[in-house]
Amino acid sequence: MEKIVTNNTTVVIAGIYLLIATTLLLNNKTILIRTFLLTLYMIFIVLIHIHKGKPYEIAILIVIATVLASYIRKSQSFSRNKY
Repeated sequence: MEKIVTNNTTVVIAGIYLLIATTLLLNNKTILIRTFLLTLYMIFIVLIHIHKGKPYEIAILIVIATVLASYIRKSQSFSRNKY
């Protein structure tokens, strides 16, 4: 089974990207940025699973759960009308 990424630098950059997205979790004001970063990363993972022919349904459910959790946590951020 061949790996998608064999370059160590790419793996380190992905790890730093995830650390930044995770640290944004601590601040409630950055919830939309965190949701966007984590969803973008997970969509990339889903595309890799589809390309490799592996099961991707669980990864899609994780993406949906990330967006729903952010919506439940701070639903007023997703509305267009801010009063």
